[in-house]
Amino acid sequence: EISQQLLDSMFADMDLSLREMGAGDIGVSKRVRVMAEAFLGRLDAYVTALDNNDRVALGEALLRNLFRDDTDADPLGNGAVDYVFALASEINNLDQDDLLLGNLNLS
Repeated sequence: EISQQLLDSMFADMDLSLREMGAGDIGVSKRVRVMAEAFLGRLDAYVTALDNNDRVALGEALLRNLFRDDTDADPLGNGAVDYVFALASEINNLDQDDLLLGNLNLS
């Protein structure tokens, strides 16, 4: 339920931001749909890799999406994969009430 509320809020904010930048009704819906598809595709790649403890798949997803296929980037070697796994672990261990209050005391 919390995840869905966050997702709904995020896309409502995108909609509002596009309208403030002057996009019309038809343009907003098309742009939000494209952004939603990109976001959900990335989310699926990241969650699947994290859930399966698949460091290689996460590295490939980060290389594709974060590093934009930069051939010099190495998410497995530069610590990005380790960082994402460590951060996901800390987030999973947060108290739900603290999370809802915005108390994110991450180390």
